[in-house]
Amino acid sequence: MTASRRQRQKKLTENKLKAYELGDKAHEEEQTREEMGRLSDYFAQNTAPSEEQRAETAASTAKIENSMHR
Repeated sequence: MTASRRQRQKKLTENKLKAYELGDKAHEEEQTREEMGRLSDYFAQNTAPSEEQRAETAASTAKIENSMHR
């Protein structure tokens, strides 16, 4: 094998490795985005106040506002 051919073969191998690494990194980033989305959904569902809590807050706020207007 000539030096030129070895150099081309080495470059091709390096390019394949880079492509593989980029593909692997893209896959990891996609998984991270999916996990973050699931986490966001989880917290949105589990930290949102219930209807009962919202009603209690509204009633309390109304009482405070009424007492301030007297």
